Amino acid sequence: MPSTLKITFNSLIQPKTGACVIFVGDDLVIPSGLKKLIGTSAANALARAMTAENFKGKEKAALTLLAPPNMVADRLIVIGTGTAKDREKTDYVNLGGAVMGRLGSAKQATILFTGPNGWRVDGQAAADLSLGIRLRAYKFDKYKTKKKDD
Repeated sequence: MPSTLKITFNSLIQPKTGACVIFVGDDLVIPSGLKKLIGTSAANALARAMTAENFKGKEKAALTLLAPPNMVADRLIVIGTGTAKDREKTDYVNLGGAVMGRLGSAKQATILFTGPNGWRVDGQAAADLSLGIRLRAYKFDKYKTKKKDD
């Protein structure tokens, strides 16, 4: 990610480039609105990948894969939201940190902030998620030695 993070909010759109982050619960059901957005073939490929990797959708568990066919994004990152009980008490700041940790070297990311039933997706949750992303992205490099180019 660049040194200065730019966060914007939009309605759900298919990502044009970079990484795409989605959220699923422990039932591994992709929300219907999200399924329409990423396409049926991508949703089917994602379901097969979650089964093959034994992904359980536990809270803050992550699965990273190359974007399925018909997606323009480079990578697809699936973040688990856990059980219904876990979703009731989601710490969105910590979740944002977990998301940022999985983005790694991505230059751009689109976070499709929708999820399973019973998961709070409102303005406060989005702001807290953004705060967690910003906190995890922070680097203090002022006193670090600069490496020479090879």
